[in-house]
Amino acid sequence: MIILDKVTFKYGKLTVLNNISIKFEQGLHLIKGPNGSGKTTLCKIISGLLPPTDGKVLIDGEDIYGEN
Repeated sequence: MIILDKVTFKYGKLTVLNNISIKFEQGLHLIKGPNGSGKTTLCKIISGLLPPTDGKVLIDGEDIYGEN
């Protein structure tokens, strides 16, 4: 299970994701939205490539970035 708890991400002063909380249970999921809405940034955060500015990302109960 993947849990995003109040995840925020900023590129400089531009807030791309703001206070996102969502739970992904086991299975296939779709992330849909217009260009520039933060889909790729969200995937990079979940995959461990890009740390969030604030909030937690838990995979199977483990915070993959430690305390933010």
